[in-house]
Order: sequence, then C-alpha cells, then structure tokens
Amino acid sequence: MVRQIVGKKVLEANFVTPDGYKEVVVDIGTGDGKFAYEYARCNPGSYVIGLDADKSQLVEVSHKTQRKPARGGLSNLTFLWHAAEEIPLELSGIADQVFINFPWGNLLSGVMLSVPESYDLMQRVVAVLRMGGRFNLFVTFDPKFEEQKISQLNLPELSLEFLQTDLAQKYAGLGLQVERVWEMSDEEKRNFPSSWPKRILDKREREVFGVVAAKV
Repeated sequence: MVRQIVGKKVLEANFVTPDGYKEVVVDIGTGDGKFAYEYARCNPGSYVIGLDADKSQLVEVSHKTQRKPARGGLSNLTFLWHAAEEIPLELSGIADQVFINFPWGNLLSGVMLSVPESYDLMQRVVAVLRMGGRFNLFVTFDPKFEEQKISQLNLPELSLEFLQTDLAQKYAGLGLQVERVWEMSDEEKRNFPSSWPKRILDKREREVFGVVAAKV
C-alpha cells in the first residue's frame, strides 16, 4: 500500500505504474515537488513519482497537477507521502532514474553512508532502480555554513576526490557503479529546477557536486 497525495487528501491504495511511458523517474525527498513537476512537464513521455516525508509541502503542487492541462495539470506525475526509510515495496525495481537533490538530515547522511544505519536507507533507494537504471545525486554541505550539522551527521569532507574514491567504493558494495562525478557550474546551479538550492545557494559561494551511478 502507498499513501498518495491528491490535493489535501491522502489516499491509501495499491500502486501500479501506468503503461505507455518510456521511463519511470522517482524523486526521493521531493520537498515542495518543484523538480518533479518540472521534470514531468518537460518530459511528457516520462512518468514521475515524487516522495517526501512531509505531506504538507505537497498539497499545493498536487492540487496543481489535478487541473486541466491548460492550467498546469499533469497526468504523468504523482506524489507519495513516504520517507526514504519507508519506501513502499511496490516501487521495487520500477525506476529508470532516481533523483535525490540537495538532501538534508537523515537523507543526507544516508546518501553519504556516514553512519551504520545509512546502508539500510541506501539499500532501499537502490532497490527502487531497475537493473541498469541511474541514480542521480546533487549534494552540497560546507563547514563554513553547517559545521554543527556536519558534526551531528558524521559527514566527511565533501570533495571530488571523496566522491570519486571513498563514496564510489561504498556505492559499489551496494550495486551502484559510479559513472560520473563533477562540480556543478554556476549556470547549472542557477538553472536547477528546484526551490531548495536557490535557498541554500543564495548569497553563499559553495561547491555543489553531481554524481551519476548505474545499478549493476
């Protein structure tokens, strides 16, 4: 059973991925749903699922998807009220792509594998992907701005080297082969279709990294 957000309502039902789409995309920790909405709007051949532990953030965007297409409605997008730690079994093996964009809290420590329980969370994330599917991560944290949180979450020093070596090796143990790691350009950061990076990057110069890994 999944908890689907439909406007202000929460519907519990069995989840079946609709047929006829070229790919299924899952956005974990979708926040206010802007990234998922924009991806679905720009890619009508993709079916997009946004998950978040905070249902209150999803009411507005879910209501928007129910409108007529001329008013911003989308039939290829749905939102589910679930934390990453409780991803429904119905989502196992369905995704061609999984996105985790600018995670924080438990989701951040999870993708960084910084504490023992992180492995359980990442195993759930990897399980959503089909074989050959891609995991896309966009991440930033900096001791200049988040020293206390970094200490609390036992986070490593974030760098290209760490992502390409230490994290890539840990991901390999979970069945993810890192294919690309890069530092995002200023243009990429400005144009990223999500509200959260605009908040944390506003008036702050910080490095943001992207990681793409394939399930093997």
